[in-house]
Amino acid sequence: MRRMYGTMLAVVAVFSALSATSVRAQGTPSLVHNLGLYGGEVRDIAIDSSSEYVYISTYSPNGFFISADDGLTWTGMPEGTDYGEPSGVEVTSEGRVYMLSSSGLYTSNDHGETVVGIGDFGAFGGSLAANDELIVVGRSDGQVATSADEGATWTTVQVGIENSIINDVAIGASNALFALAYDNTDALLYTSADLGETWNQIDVSETGIDPDGVLALASDPSFLIITPRDTAQHPFVSSNGGEDWTDTGLTHFNGYLTSDTNDRIYLGVRFSDDKGATWDSLNDATPTNRVSGLVVADPDDALHLFGASFGAIAISEDVGETWVDSNEGITAVTVKDIAQSVDKTTVWVATNAGLAKTTNFSEESAVTWEFPIHYEYYPESVWVDPADALHVVVGGYNAVYETEDGGDTWSTATGWDSTYAAKQIVQDPESGALYAAAAYQNFTEFKTGDVLSSVDGGMTWSSLDFTFGSAQSLVVAVDGTLFVGTGNIDLSADSPTGIYMYADSTWTHIDSSPEMEITALAIDPEDSERMYATAADFNTTGSESDTLSGFYVSEDGGVTWTRVTTGLEDATKFRTMTVQASEESTTRVYLGGANKLTSKGTIYKSINAGETFGVYYEGLSSEAIYAFLFDGLLTGNSTGAYGMQTQVKMKIAKKEIIVNGVDKMRIRATLKDKATDQPLENYRIALYRRVNHEWRLVRAKRTGPLGRVNFKVRPQKKAKYKVVFEPSTISAEEYASMWKKTRVHAFE
Repeated sequence: MRRMYGTMLAVVAVFSALSATSVRAQGTPSLVHNLGLYGGEVRDIAIDSSSEYVYISTYSPNGFFISADDGLTWTGMPEGTDYGEPSGVEVTSEGRVYMLSSSGLYTSNDHGETVVGIGDFGAFGGSLAANDELIVVGRSDGQVATSADEGATWTTVQVGIENSIINDVAIGASNALFALAYDNTDALLYTSADLGETWNQIDVSETGIDPDGVLALASDPSFLIITPRDTAQHPFVSSNGGEDWTDTGLTHFNGYLTSDTNDRIYLGVRFSDDKGATWDSLNDATPTNRVSGLVVADPDDALHLFGASFGAIAISEDVGETWVDSNEGITAVTVKDIAQSVDKTTVWVATNAGLAKTTNFSEESAVTWEFPIHYEYYPESVWVDPADALHVVVGGYNAVYETEDGGDTWSTATGWDSTYAAKQIVQDPESGALYAAAAYQNFTEFKTGDVLSSVDGGMTWSSLDFTFGSAQSLVVAVDGTLFVGTGNIDLSADSPTGIYMYADSTWTHIDSSPEMEITALAIDPEDSERMYATAADFNTTGSESDTLSGFYVSEDGGVTWTRVTTGLEDATKFRTMTVQASEESTTRVYLGGANKLTSKGTIYKSINAGETFGVYYEGLSSEAIYAFLFDGLLTGNSTGAYGMQTQVKMKIAKKEIIVNGVDKMRIRATLKDKATDQPLENYRIALYRRVNHEWRLVRAKRTGPLGRVNFKVRPQKKAKYKVVFEPSTISAEEYASMWKKTRVHAFE
């Protein structure tokens, strides 16, 4: 009687040797490693006087962070949570914390172990104040909501003009409330003496300013200070509840109003000990950057300060004479661009808080970063010379910078128009010339821009007389033709759109290109005639009228363009793209965008040169994907820098067969890309057998067009086999390895 064989499987997926600090998203098509680039732009700070806990909110999705050791180390929200984009955070004297975000108001009384929603303000919530008795939320529809029972019930009153923004709220002596409403024209100050039931306007017209911030002191019911929206003007104080105002004369200030228990007033790093009559400045220098914008004093120790810095948090024990930096665990850095040396050891990252650099990226140990570097550059783009890793060019907010010694010394390039930010820098591989996309940075006016070139490695720049709007993206064809994508990325202005071609010193608009902002351009590494473009319209995102934005392919060197939608039906907000050759000679395409139904940052992947796509990674609500670099896949978004690899799906099937009259067991392995669910052809799969406690190679084969390999083995009682997918070379960067183990036994 023919024997039958049963199977027991064990499945393991293994991430390759990308240096990393943590792994997440293991149930998704990609394995994601945080590369340990810690920091971020801090929005609010709350210090728990009953413990050593400190809470911060950042300008990053899900960006609330908690420290249990007085700010030395930080942890974020638990994996799997998504609270949207944070705004304010407050903590009471009893340790109850309130967190306001774009998805609502949340509270915790156990230091963030459990968090519950107590107010469904959603996108309407923007400003927050709280004490032991009251919670006050300023909304973006002109209303203020107050609660006197820890959020169980709310009183909501229209304070400003309908649809105005309540920019700031404050609680003063005897729970007097203050709110600043702004309607894009005027800023008005209101007060309430009955816990938000009714509101009255305070006349600030004599100041001549549009107030942007307000502070009241719990110890003095008559005192108010307001700061101007226009920092060329001065803050004003009142000693009689707003009946009269006095000009402080303060200049050179920046940031938010806070106070300590001694009634010292902080306005960023400026401070006053006499209620605004005179002002002095804290030392703002930290070991790696500087304090800017927000200083908060410990309620139990006025000498103990926390400051928002370009690296995240700075801490002082001597009332700002000296500072130490703290950002470990804060994953809130917005990454704008990534560049890598040819040997893959050195990586430069452009962030909203300066440059980051590592020189041990390819090592097995965790990546170590030097960060922030030159935060004052506000870098948008970075380029590393493929011939010399010490030569780096950085595109800043209004200048270009160059180093030839790996960042020890820097020079400011000449010829750059300081009106423009350098959005992208690319090199012509044949001539060696550099090109930069230049974009005007005022967000409320008609967008202009330029394209500039440098023939001396980025030290001097010359205009190419690009007069067709705000250049956003660049790519150089094999023959030296330059393609430029133009448009504006904001919501409140206009500019020309589409793709332009530069050849023989002449600019030509490609009429068939999408009349949208072109956020990224690329050329297929396997076919120089095949080009890719991403187009975005941030005004009509997700609406029925959004019919032009998306992913486009040209098969004739950019002459004509076709929109691809398969697998991208719900995709929007494309900001970046990268392409990569594969062992199959079929180009991989990665798109960084968002899902229009969920607003979650999403990466889409194609393994067939952009014909169809699958979801590779899905992130947080409001997460923006800004930068790609293929080494595995390095991605920069609004929460930091990450290494990613695709997981594979491997199916094992066994069948008894007869070969030349001999019983055999066929073991079939089928390999698919988990993101696209498409078979992987020409990939090596090996079969191992367990012999004397060792795994010995039986045979290795490459997958066919259906992603399959077949192994034929002679049935043996209790024989153990292991099927292994071990990617190599390029595929090892793209895919995580996997093995499945089969145990064979006989039974009647």
